[in-house]
Amino acid sequence: MPPGVDCPMEFWTKEENQSVAVDFLLPTGVYLNFPVSRNANLSTIKKVLWHRAQYEPLFHMLSDPEAYVFTCVNQTAEQQELEDEQRRLCDIQPFLPVLRLVAREGDRVKKLVNSQISLLIGKGAPRESFTFQVSSKDVPLALMACALRKKATVFRQPLLERPEDYTLQVNGKHEYLYGSYPLCQFQSNPAPQVQKPRTKPPPIPMKKPSSLSLWSLEQPFCVELIQGSKVNADERMKLVVQAGLFHGNETLCKTVSSSEVSVCSEPVWKQRLEFDINVCDLPRMARLCFALYAVIEKAKKARSTKKKSKKADCPIAWANLMLFDYKDQLKTGECCLYMWPSAPDEKGELLNPAGTVRSNPNTESAAALVICLPEVSPYPVYYPALDKVSPLANLAWRDPPSPEAVGLKMTFPDPASGDPQNLRQDMLTLQMIQLMDVLWKQEGLDLRMTPYGCLSTGDRTGLIEVVLHSDTIANIQLNKSNMAATAAFNKDALLNWLKSKNPGLGVKAYTILRRHGPLFLHLFALMRAAGLPELSCSKDIQYLKDSLALGKTEEEALKHFRVKFNEALRESWKTKVNWLAHNVSKDNRQ
Repeated sequence: MPPGVDCPMEFWTKEENQSVAVDFLLPTGVYLNFPVSRNANLSTIKKVLWHRAQYEPLFHMLSDPEAYVFTCVNQTAEQQELEDEQRRLCDIQPFLPVLRLVAREGDRVKKLVNSQISLLIGKGAPRESFTFQVSSKDVPLALMACALRKKATVFRQPLLERPEDYTLQVNGKHEYLYGSYPLCQFQSNPAPQVQKPRTKPPPIPMKKPSSLSLWSLEQPFCVELIQGSKVNADERMKLVVQAGLFHGNETLCKTVSSSEVSVCSEPVWKQRLEFDINVCDLPRMARLCFALYAVIEKAKKARSTKKKSKKADCPIAWANLMLFDYKDQLKTGECCLYMWPSAPDEKGELLNPAGTVRSNPNTESAAALVICLPEVSPYPVYYPALDKVSPLANLAWRDPPSPEAVGLKMTFPDPASGDPQNLRQDMLTLQMIQLMDVLWKQEGLDLRMTPYGCLSTGDRTGLIEVVLHSDTIANIQLNKSNMAATAAFNKDALLNWLKSKNPGLGVKAYTILRRHGPLFLHLFALMRAAGLPELSCSKDIQYLKDSLALGKTEEEALKHFRVKFNEALRESWKTKVNWLAHNVSKDNRQ
């Protein structure tokens, strides 16, 4: 803060100084400077100050304006509390144009009365100070006459005041000089040294609440369904939105459905959906799931002449949303959810709580829902911190850790795209190969696996490690045949090459994987939420279960493995045609 400019008494008496640039010091440590009228009273100045302070940092920490009082340094270099806010700034005449706002203490009415009394008797009024030489034999009346002449000379005023109208007081004491006695005959008793008690610092203003705990909100949770966009359905149908709250795959309350609206590209609901659960009961990982579907009335004849109508649901799209962000703050406000196309479900479920919570990146053609999460509080709402939750939680391990657990770190990427060729599928495949390699090595089987690095960084973008000193499938096949056209159909070429490098390949490796089948099922079930097209429903998990022959005896499983292995060699004509194209296009042999 720049040093203030002193304002002597004559500054405040000049009429041309209509406004003064005043420095204001707030209890929060914020400094403000703006001009105010010299004729404005303190009450008006405080209102202007409060209006400007609301745009400054830490304003929420201030209490009401009545909880504070202005202080200044007066013309006698003393700090003075300005209780009477009806006084004008020019009447106060601070030595510096600086007003400090402090927390009010004590009885305000009593302080106000004392202030007005002090003003009437002249206590705290501005006093002039002069220095001049006098004789020790002068009497008090001569000293006062000399002081009045000095004052008139300094302020260039006529000498109209008389010495008899004043009396001399010893500074800081209740002792006076009067009578026709020389000054040398007066004596002053030294005042005892009294240590002033330390004054307590003013109390810190009470904080206004900057946030609110989720557990203090008892109202039901609700969401406003506003409208949809890019919805494609038969015009004879009606559109409905179903919403549900889930924690994992567990339903937190009954699902709710919107009203039926006519099919159009941008249907409008503007409907409030209320759930049978209070805001305080929402878990930290709660997710809000939506399903957009169409209904059509099917009429079928009954035995009577009357027709009975039955509604059939046609799923269109789904979307999920986490209710809390990464800062544990409850989400609020309007948002647009780009939805994923619905896949037929054998159970007929419309909602997909195991699906991804990311929006569909194909925003140009994907159906969308516009919703609004209401403001449940004027302050941000946070889920209680872990140190508050832990004492209330009753944690118990019901089941011992699975013996199938393997000390391997699995990296599950965030879903980004429904494109079949995105690198997230490669990442999942390579991580499964790494897991298989760990399990095989634990059983003493080293197949010399070296999975290359792969990282998906976005929609259809990523990084793939270049594997040096490696060979291609085309080269392996061409080395066993003289013609590129026939090399791709030589089923023994690749098999013999693999057996030459890994004699243990086959039944033993399959048996080890089968013993750890539940581990793979659980990992793939967790990956259902990633939004991969090849891993989106329970049928995909069942395919893995059937491939490992889980539920069959050891003998039946090995028979199943041999059958599937031979089928892969015999019927993989699509793969062979693909290899043929590579072999014919380029001969990589060196």
